[in-house]
Amino acid sequence: MKTLVLINEDQYKDEELAELFSDMSENGIKFEILDITKKENQDIYNLYGLMQTPAIVVCQDDGKAVSIWQKDLPRVDQISNAVGFV
Repeated sequence: MKTLVLINEDQYKDEELAELFSDMSENGIKFEILDITKKENQDIYNLYGLMQTPAIVVCQDDGKAVSIWQKDLPRVDQISNAVGFV
């Protein structure tokens, strides 16, 4: 499983997002932060039909989405459940 976090450049300083990143790290959830203002990340943003950021996508290794959250951040236990840690 992979956890992708898609944000735009002004969300790097968001305190709620920073807290979620910390909680995810503490719970052993590995994640990749992708800035959608960079061209190479736009394809991923479009692939999952995302419309808002921040967006969190938990996907299988082949890229098939398991869970997607947009704008409203999930709780860390929801992400853990999607990843299969619970």
